[in-house]
Amino acid sequence: MKKYFLSAAFIVLIAPLMLSAIVVGLNDDVHFDYDGVVANDFHIEGNVHSSGGIWPKVTDIHVFGDPGTGTWVVNGYCLTQVGPEDWFFTCDFSTNGYIQYCQWIHFGIMFDVEGKNIITNLVGWWTLGGIPLIGNTTLEDTQGLKQVAITGFDVFGEGPFDKKVRIMNHTNLPIELPIYEVAISEERVPLEDMFTTKLGNPGEPSPEYPNLNWIRIPTVPTILEPNQEFIFRLADFGVILEQGKFLLMRGEQFELGSKAIVQGLQKNDNDVTVQFSFPWGFFWEQHGE
Repeated sequence: MKKYFLSAAFIVLIAPLMLSAIVVGLNDDVHFDYDGVVANDFHIEGNVHSSGGIWPKVTDIHVFGDPGTGTWVVNGYCLTQVGPEDWFFTCDFSTNGYIQYCQWIHFGIMFDVEGKNIITNLVGWWTLGGIPLIGNTTLEDTQGLKQVAITGFDVFGEGPFDKKVRIMNHTNLPIELPIYEVAISEERVPLEDMFTTKLGNPGEPSPEYPNLNWIRIPTVPTILEPNQEFIFRLADFGVILEQGKFLLMRGEQFELGSKAIVQGLQKNDNDVTVQFSFPWGFFWEQHGE
């Protein structure tokens, strides 16, 4: 089975005791794994929650791509109210070139909302000329549309010892979570730092934030079927989200059944070229109290 994925970073600032503006956002690395085809746009959509009927505001948005994929720009976004405290958002990132197998883009979207820290129903897919890559590609999907592996989130609980994390799969494919790590930070990490070269891959120290102590969370179940969620309590792992501090989370999420491997080349001590493999599918999140 071919694999495709999206690695996500979420940023949330939780205000205690009263409704107040909360920063909530997506920060994602998207790897293109469609062999034999190209795309020139990535589409993402989902639901943002905001209390009291207060409209969310997009406060920050950016995108850049792998060298050789052209110049990436925001090709428009939209927020539409669909309930008393729910908004549906869509966003497209486009290039004047093309992206092809084993290349990537990185993007971030930041919202201001009221009293909520939830992004749900997240899905994303690649398009070519505005047309989603579907049935006639080398990838197979029982529902036609080639969605990528992406999870929504919720951080909830009344006090610092009762904070829980909910990870939600609203895509049309099963998602595997092989690694999930958390760390407490004294400072808020900027949106533009929420990717691998700043916070590091799972299992590694953070290059730009060496004081972070990452704690691995057993992701049981490791498989999230469509519309399934996974909840864990932070205090069960000795992680306390106190007022004024920030919870960072990172991990991996892959399409079920995928090897999620990218092939590369390196030289050993005898100057002989050998192949090595490393996984893709990293995501990063941030939540504050």
